[in-house]
Amino acid sequence: MTFLKGKLSAKDLEINELKRELEKSNEIKEQYRVYYDKLKNEILRLKKENETIRESAQKQNNAEIEQLKIKLSTLTMMENKENLQSFKNEFHDFRSHLQGDHALQTSAKNPL
Repeated sequence: MTFLKGKLSAKDLEINELKRELEKSNEIKEQYRVYYDKLKNEILRLKKENETIRESAQKQNNAEIEQLKIKLSTLTMMENKENLQSFKNEFHDFRSHLQGDHALQTSAKNPL
């Protein structure tokens, strides 16, 4: 009987040791779960932040593109207007030149 009590006592100690190891493992498991949850939440937060930044940058880029389109359109219209004015000036100069040649020919034919 003493022998059985000794074995039972040894098994009881072994069970208690296994319980402590199990508790320690569960504590470590809980620590990892908490750490994992923190990382997961941080990743989700960074993902949302990144998406917000990307959307903001996209809106800003679209606005800049629209402004550049307007500037380009304005510059094109101004360039066309300048080209038209230049053409008008050249035409006026050419017309003046022709009128000057015509006046010279007329005065050469009809000297005073």
